[in-house]
Amino acid sequence: MSAASDYVANLGAEVAGTFGAEVTYLRARRLLVWQTSFGGSFVSLDGSNKWSPLISVSFYFGNRYEEATRIEKLIGQSKRQQRAGHIIQYSLNAHLMKGLTFSSDCTFKINIQTPPADIASAIADAIRQIAVPFWERYPTVRSARDALLSRDEWCFKAGGPFWHDLLYLDAALGDLEHYESWLSQLESFYVPYASAELAKVKGVV
Repeated sequence: MSAASDYVANLGAEVAGTFGAEVTYLRARRLLVWQTSFGGSFVSLDGSNKWSPLISVSFYFGNRYEEATRIEKLIGQSKRQQRAGHIIQYSLNAHLMKGLTFSSDCTFKINIQTPPADIASAIADAIRQIAVPFWERYPTVRSARDALLSRDEWCFKAGGPFWHDLLYLDAALGDLEHYESWLSQLESFYVPYASAELAKVKGVV
């Protein structure tokens, strides 16, 4: 692991520490996980180290729904293969989340040789201002599924590399017919993969 990657992994532990026992930190994945009534919410630290020791740290965040995770388990996915979240956004896109007001930064420039003493607290503040409202916006499988299909700019849309999320959410809702219909809108590159996964899901639900 590079010095920059090691720094970001350690920084994640510091950020997790500011939240106390409410969060579990998975260092290898730089993943902070909160348990919720619907499954879990997460933050994943993303560090660009192209100009190390000057790095840029941002974060992905989202919700995971236990009903959708159950589908992933049924088709034999290991815990590591399962989606950290079924609806996701990136902190750099916070300005696109209409109606969200925040005063924090959405990315952090850090010299890992002389990092700011308060950087973990600053990132934790950004999580509270940006990620928490997102988590609360999608409390159910249906609210997440509908958002993926809408013009809601708070989340990454269904399609492209996010075809998995709509599949597992539709399966959780017992609406695989919707997914089969939606496949006609998916970029052709992804259709064989999505169709193969759909066949697996059909075999277990």
